[in-house]
Amino acid sequence: MHDQDDGVHQETRRRSWGGVRLAALLASLALLGSGCASHLRKTQGTMDAYRAGQFEAAAASAAAVATDHEDGNRDRLILLLEHAQSARAAGDLESSEQAAAAAEEIVTPFLDDKAEFSVGDQTLSVLLNPAAADYFGTSSERIALCTMRAANAIDLGKPDQARVAFNRAFRWQQDAVDKNAKRIEAAQEKLKEHGTEKQGTDPTAGSSDPSFQKAMDEKYQVVKSMTGYADYTNPFSTHLHGVFLLTQAAPGDASKARTNFRKVQGMMGDEAGRQLLARDTALAEAAAAGRPVKPTTFVYYFTGVAPHREEWALRIPVPIPDGNQVRVILVAVALPDLQFNADHDESLLVKGGGQKEQTILLADVDSIVAREFDDALPLVVTQAFVSAAIKGAGQYVLQKEGGVLGGLIGAVATAATTQADLRTWRTLPKQVRYASLPTPGDGKVQITDGNGATLEVPVAAGKHNVIWVTSPATHSSPRVRSTVL
Repeated sequence: MHDQDDGVHQETRRRSWGGVRLAALLASLALLGSGCASHLRKTQGTMDAYRAGQFEAAAASAAAVATDHEDGNRDRLILLLEHAQSARAAGDLESSEQAAAAAEEIVTPFLDDKAEFSVGDQTLSVLLNPAAADYFGTSSERIALCTMRAANAIDLGKPDQARVAFNRAFRWQQDAVDKNAKRIEAAQEKLKEHGTEKQGTDPTAGSSDPSFQKAMDEKYQVVKSMTGYADYTNPFSTHLHGVFLLTQAAPGDASKARTNFRKVQGMMGDEAGRQLLARDTALAEAAAAGRPVKPTTFVYYFTGVAPHREEWALRIPVPIPDGNQVRVILVAVALPDLQFNADHDESLLVKGGGQKEQTILLADVDSIVAREFDDALPLVVTQAFVSAAIKGAGQYVLQKEGGVLGGLIGAVATAATTQADLRTWRTLPKQVRYASLPTPGDGKVQITDGNGATLEVPVAAGKHNVIWVTSPATHSSPRVRSTVL
């Protein structure tokens, strides 16, 4: 009996010491959080200028913020992505490429199976505050990053680099197909084991609570209705790769271009899109058969900006072991919600050589981001439950042993570290729209946006050309640039 009492006392001391350690950790995280601006605050100047069509100012702002967050900073990747995109929109291709190359250095090791998520005592601070973790991007962001590098290489007249970048984008797509679900499932299991080991009970048991499920269904109804594209495909990346291959002379390029165009053609949701892609497929078939291909100008319209994340909070039931009993308390958690930006222009009229075409929807970035967000949501919820269980247990011990003051200290520290991870690549477009027409003999293409503003774009007569049009909001003037392929 005496030995049993000693065991109970040792367990009590262990839980008390655990509560004190947790309180110290929570307090340090609260101080850390108060001293560091969030990603949203860091990039606010960039986003304000970008949406206004002030791309040079956006690029300068993004460059300054990225410079302030050197190697090892948890937000460095996302800041580099914003810099790369805003610099490209501004026409500063060299700066865009430097930022994109630095960003790719961060994510490339994960293509070779480097673990992106580990669970152990050393990751306790990250479990308690997911926003404190290093950001490594999503599969769709990595595909977009490599596609941007390919576009930069095309503009800079470096086809060999473009080929490498396109191949890497495809590898990231295959990586997502082959490993994404397995990675998420493995990370969930490790988190559950970690939480159960520390708590003595399954901290995620409350996820089946009907009120919690109802709140989740209501909050994420729109996200779950957006299916994205099969196999994590980005149709813009696949199509641009096809255009690039169509204009190259290596054996088999034209046949590969035909395959790409056919794949995108099958993704088109309306007849106009299918007919336009059928024309591209016919060009590639002619090239593959050795027949002459009519010089064509391809127009890509990057309209609006991608979804952003906002935080929402709810209280969840958390089981807390207390001696021979398990008490259930309510603990607040913060989760990310995906918000879609409606301000964009879907109407771009392209004229030249006596022909005119309206752009069609080539890639719905909203759907791409939403599908990946939904895939990762179970892991995010698991992490929130484990975090809540650890914090709740510490807060319970503090209140039990320190009374009202202990409970207050725990509650304040818990609230200060309850943050959702809101990082996502915000300067990506909402949609990529597309049109093409035979390159006019006079080398002049006109584009007219939804506001009726018309711009004349010079292209190389008798050549394949690509025109890039960027318009982040309906009130911003489009930025236009053309490149000879």
